[in-house]
Amino acid sequence: MKLLHPLRRLLAISVLMLPLIACAEQSNKIAFKPLKSGNALALVVAEPTVLVFNNQQDWEAFWQKQENGDTAPQGDFSREMFLAVVDSTQPNGGYGITINTIEEKNGQLFVQGVRTKPGDNCITTMMMSQPYAIVNLAKSSATPTLVLTTEEKGC
Repeated sequence: MKLLHPLRRLLAISVLMLPLIACAEQSNKIAFKPLKSGNALALVVAEPTVLVFNNQQDWEAFWQKQENGDTAPQGDFSREMFLAVVDSTQPNGGYGITINTIEEKNGQLFVQGVRTKPGDNCITTMMMSQPYAIVNLAKSSATPTLVLTTEEKGC
């Protein structure tokens, strides 16, 4: 039996390892239902933050911090949870937060979204704002990690 040349052996091993590497890095996209987004919360956060609500009491307390007094949607917390992405307070209107995808990978729940801000020539309200987006999804014990990109809106 002929021995393989060292470079061919390395190539053969690499090809055999590809399925293992691909399996290790697979992610699981999580379906979610957008519930609400807005620009007014009474919540102090220094930077964009992900909040997870796994029980009705915490969920209702958070819901009451919104700009209106609506009743919090009911959830079956044995099977689902609510998740909010909350921005820091902004000096004026024209800012927003959108959740685009949620993926579970290696024990992390990657919440990916876009933070929009007004362009330099935009006319905005002269009132402070605090953008947020709230979604409902299947219960997960994974640790949330926020991945935001910032985009400037044209006017």
